[in-house]
Amino acid sequence: MESCTGGGVNTLSLTRTRLANVLAKMKYTVHQAKTNLSRLLEEASSGKEVIIARGSEPVAKLVPIGAAHSKREPGKFFGQITYTADAFAPLTEGELRDLGFEE
Repeated sequence: MESCTGGGVNTLSLTRTRLANVLAKMKYTVHQAKTNLSRLLEEASSGKEVIIARGSEPVAKLVPIGAAHSKREPGKFFGQITYTADAFAPLTEGELRDLGFEE
């Protein structure tokens, strides 16, 4: 396939770029999404943005959620968080009033 140039712009590369943009953001109807959910999940997990539309109006987007969070490590922030001795002391009447808690 030959590329055509016009005004210094390669139209073949523009066509490929537009095609890549269209393929990266696929749009499906609700019926198509229900029928092909497994395939759409694979597309989303591979990095493609999948749009689901009701009629012509987009209503949902499938995108990859990324890597799962690692397990919590107890004591990970030990010694990094400090607080004063009165941090857990009861609030004064003035502080309660300032926060909107009236007697």
